[in-house]
Amino acid sequence: MKGKNMEDFNWVAARRECSPGQVFEKLKSQVEGDVAECEANLTQIQKARYKFSFIPGSNAFHVSVDGEGSIHSAVKFGLTDTGIAVFNDQGKIMFGADVTISDKGECKLEVDGEEKELWQIRKMALEKLLFGKY
Repeated sequence: MKGKNMEDFNWVAARRECSPGQVFEKLKSQVEGDVAECEANLTQIQKARYKFSFIPGSNAFHVSVDGEGSIHSAVKFGLTDTGIAVFNDQGKIMFGADVTISDKGECKLEVDGEEKELWQIRKMALEKLLFGKY
């Protein structure tokens, strides 16, 4: 909240606007963009071997790497009551991220007590999937 007096900050209204559903939709859109960018930057040889897929849903979405007719690996993002849960391709939770308002009045996600930006959540969930060796 640059330029504003934090004494008057309406954290209740800010937190209401920072709902799990709104953050989830924003994250979904950004992940879809990440997948599209990775897919667009594959070489012709890589495109012949595998592809990235984004599978949207209302309360969950998936990102997978498909190769030679089968899924090599996948990550699932699910909406929870307090934020977002990220699962690996065996259905085991990788991490959970709860929505919160930072001390600066910004909507953030919190993982293990640390505030994170959406790009950091995307990197944590997708880096090995999108940049792994297949």
